[in-house]
Amino acid sequence: MIKTLNKVERKNSSNGNLANTKISLSIIEIYNESIYNLLLEGTPELNLYENSNGNLIIPDLSPIIINNFNEARKLFKLAQKLRKTKSTNYNDHSSRSHCIYSFHLKIVDEDGNIVRSKLHIIDLAGSERITNSTIADETVKKEAISINLSLTALSNVLNSLAFRQNHVPYRDSKLTHFLKDSLGENFNILLLLHISPNVRDIQESIYTLDFGTRIAKICKHKTGRDKSADEKSSNKGNKTSK
Repeated sequence: MIKTLNKVERKNSSNGNLANTKISLSIIEIYNESIYNLLLEGTPELNLYENSNGNLIIPDLSPIIINNFNEARKLFKLAQKLRKTKSTNYNDHSSRSHCIYSFHLKIVDEDGNIVRSKLHIIDLAGSERITNSTIADETVKKEAISINLSLTALSNVLNSLAFRQNHVPYRDSKLTHFLKDSLGENFNILLLLHISPNVRDIQESIYTLDFGTRIAKICKHKTGRDKSADEKSSNKGNKTSK
């Protein structure tokens, strides 16, 4: 995405024409199963629903057009400033929400055909043992419960998709519901895990690695299934050509 932004910037510098390629950005956080816009300070909770065609709609969320990486970086800083954090037993600035950076790419070719693509970069709040959060703070306990449930919901959705189960529980959390139009037969995931080097956090590190292992197994199954399907399709095509 950074390369694409740099390419758009160079095009803008050369001829000032960005009509063919547009990139826009929205940044939201999901806090205690509520969605908030991190690019506008003081905005109320956003509503998420599906229209009659099954498309996801958030009426008051409008992506901002960006022309270069510097413009994107300014929006990143604003979002980090507005994102909810709190001091816990783990660190002084613990993220209490999931943060989703959504890049929307629109390309119009010479024939007027439109190509749209979307990239989500998601900073997931880390799973926590509720007993090890700020014990006296009920708010932090509620946040930890919400975080853990949404991570479980994400894992369950990916599992349902990879194994082609009849029901995919998108609505089990706002995180998975928001990602519904991006998680499907052709989804691709890159997962980076952050674990603590502190010995006292060993159990949390194990939980994080277990989560990553489960997601990796799901993706491995999907990759093997897709490869098998491609081979069958190729063999069928070869037989037909004979």
